Amino acid sequence: MMRQHEIDHPRKRKPSSMGWCRICQIDCETVEGLDLHSQTREHQKMAMDMVMSIKQDTAKKQKL
Repeated sequence: MMRQHEIDHPRKRKPSSMGWCRICQIDCETVEGLDLHSQTREHQKMAMDMVMSIKQDTAKKQKL
């Protein structure tokens, strides 16, 4: 039986394949698919948002 989140987001599942994007939490199914995915605007924005969040957290910790 499929869970609701699997119906809403069929490409999102547990990291079990070589094509898993740990940043976006999606399965691209193959290494080639992951390579193509990593070049998309959505992936690059998610990665940049992650970097900015880490930098902000680091700056906050340094102020303490």
